[in-house]
Amino acid sequence: MSLSPMLHVTCSAPGKIILSGEHSVVYPGRPAIAASISKRCSCSLIITREETVTIRLNSLNFTRTLSLNEMVKAIKSRKESAVNAGGKCDLKEIAGECTAGFLQMYSSDADSFAMKNALHVILFLLTSMFCQIDKDHLSKCPGLVLTVNSDLVLGAGSGSSAAFAVSVAGSVYTYLRWLACSMQDGATVALEKHVHMNANSWDTITSEVCPEVRLIW
Repeated sequence: MSLSPMLHVTCSAPGKIILSGEHSVVYPGRPAIAASISKRCSCSLIITREETVTIRLNSLNFTRTLSLNEMVKAIKSRKESAVNAGGKCDLKEIAGECTAGFLQMYSSDADSFAMKNALHVILFLLTSMFCQIDKDHLSKCPGLVLTVNSDLVLGAGSGSSAAFAVSVAGSVYTYLRWLACSMQDGATVALEKHVHMNANSWDTITSEVCPEVRLIW
C-alpha cells in the first residue's frame, strides 16, 4: 500500500450554550434554543511510520502509547472466531468487545474517570474503523499520533463531551477516507458512529451542525 502523501489533519468543534429551554434535555420534545460558543475542542491526527497508536489529551496531561500490532492481531482473531463459529459477523459487537479488552490493557487505576472515558471513546472509534478493513489491508495500516486540545471546562454544561466526540470522530473519519484512497484496490471501509450513553443530544447537534464547526487541513 502506498502511503504518499502522508496525512496531517485537525478537526475542531465548538462547545454550546442553551439560551432557552434547558429542561428540553430531560423532557424530550420540549422546544429549546442552543448556540455554539467560541471555546472549542480540536483533535489533530498525524500518520507516522511507527507501529504504534499514541493518544495525547493535553488538557488532562494524559499520554498513552498502544501497540498497533496488538490491536490488529486482537481484531483479526475476534473476526476469525466469529466467522469460524458460523454465526453472523457483527462488526459493531466485535468492536465493542475489542474496545473493552484494549481499555483494560491500556488504562491504569491511576487514570481519572475523564481520562478513561476519553480513552474509551477514542479506542471505540479506532477499533470500529479497523474492524471494517479486510485483514490483508489491516496489517498494512500505518501508525498514528492523535492529539486532543480543549478550551472547554469539563462538567460545566458547555458540551465538552460532545465537542470532544465530534472532533475526534472527524479526524478518525478523515484518516479512514485517506486509508481508502491509499488502498490500491479501493477496499471498502466504513466507520460506525459511537453513541454516548445518556448523552445530551443538544450538545452533539450544536457541535455538528452550527457554522462554527470547521475542518482544518
